Amino acid sequence: MLEHGRDAEMTVFSLSDDVPAPPERRQSQRNLSVLRTAILRTSCGEELCLVRNISAGGLMAHVYSNLNEGDPATIEFKSEISVRGHVVWSRDRLVGIQFAQPVNVADVLADRSDPVAADQQSRLPRVEVHSPARLRSDGQYQPVLLCNISQGGAKLRLGKPDDLKSDVVLIANGLPRLPGTVRWRRGEYAGISFNAVIPFADVARWIANAHRHAH
Repeated sequence: MLEHGRDAEMTVFSLSDDVPAPPERRQSQRNLSVLRTAILRTSCGEELCLVRNISAGGLMAHVYSNLNEGDPATIEFKSEISVRGHVVWSRDRLVGIQFAQPVNVADVLADRSDPVAADQQSRLPRVEVHSPARLRSDGQYQPVLLCNISQGGAKLRLGKPDDLKSDVVLIANGLPRLPGTVRWRRGEYAGISFNAVIPFADVARWIANAHRHAH
């Protein structure tokens, strides 16, 4: 097992070529803290998922969209490695994905971020979205397009680039108001860092709903 953070969150892994099987109910309850985040790309769009179990041949993940057996899927890990595969089983928001070819589990799970050069929020997985929102800056509101989002920040296309100040509040339907700070600005685009990390389930559920409404 690989430890992850002070809460000892971890992803169970093995060198087997088999796809992890659906968990028994008791085992699922015992291993509720066994988690690793990744980006899942399917016909439903991009979403965040929690990797519960991974082997050389596949993985088991908690997802927030409706996937069926046979659906193609691509998983992108923090290591920036993308692995293609397809769904082989689906049950109660858990899916089993078989990889197109065996992977080196250690390489896939490695976090290649430089802990000195990047803070924790900047290393959180970002998911592409195209969702209208509003931004409050210096008491003024402007329309924005939410281009991508993570638990720790977002990329925006600004409706009024000249009205942007450093301290902002992002307002998007389905999410709480998100105070943050502008970290970069390039033309009509800006990146903001939230003052507090959004709980994983909240942002993952919101992303899945945004993709459903887009389709």
